[in-house]
Amino acid sequence: MMFRALSRDLRQSPGSYAAYLFLLLLLVCIAAGGLISPFKANEPVGEILSAPGGAHPLGTDSLGRDVLSYLIAGAATSLGVAVAVAICNLMLGLILGSVAGFFRGPIDAVISRVMEFFQIVPAFVVALVVVAVLGNEWRNIIIALVIGMWVRMGRLVRSQYLTYRERDFVASLQSQGFRAPTIMAVDILPAALVPILVQFALDVGLALLFFSGLTFLGLGDPDVPSWGLMLNYGQSQLLRAPWISAFAGAAIVATVIAFNLVADHISAKLDRREVLV
Repeated sequence: MMFRALSRDLRQSPGSYAAYLFLLLLLVCIAAGGLISPFKANEPVGEILSAPGGAHPLGTDSLGRDVLSYLIAGAATSLGVAVAVAICNLMLGLILGSVAGFFRGPIDAVISRVMEFFQIVPAFVVALVVVAVLGNEWRNIIIALVIGMWVRMGRLVRSQYLTYRERDFVASLQSQGFRAPTIMAVDILPAALVPILVQFALDVGLALLFFSGLTFLGLGDPDVPSWGLMLNYGQSQLLRAPWISAFAGAAIVATVIAFNLVADHISAKLDRREVLV
């Protein structure tokens, strides 16, 4: 039955399962980077701007570094930062959004005003300003992206808790003496989990885009490989060596699309369950 259901889902949404497969392969490449990378990412190992082929399947860059090795090493940094930002968004959004939505009143008013302030200012602009103030260390870049992006998760969680707060089962649990934190974590959170997972997947893709933009602008450690830094290196060699930017750009685009397809698949499964209910 399980394999039959999986086969039916695969036929209905082949793009989503292609996205899952791509992300799985990406994780395998990251986990086994040291084993499958032909060379060390930051070491010159060949002729400068060598075209793809032979010992360098994706060519070399302007410093003679192997593009494939750099691409694999950059995947670990880029995806690692994106996931870290999404996790921080999730934690911050869950805490503030659930408190605002469940308790309402003055607490909701204060948190909602804070959310509205961050919603007005574009997230990438906020990240640029914070990095300019704090410096371009990786920790500061993650903090900057979280400050700019957390409001999306916060507003979603707040809306979910506002909705479920009015359900009869919450009033029943309160009348039985259950405390608010227990109701919020044990009863409401599982019911609101699917849209939160959808937003989490979208946040990973968006954080990857923003992080790549920041590193493309030179806001990052030049000694740590990343896809945005590859674009930065390749922009001055677009005519002589377009493969540098092409492979980095393709990796960013493919990964963002994959996370968006995963989010669409989770959302579709939710809609299907709601229809069945």
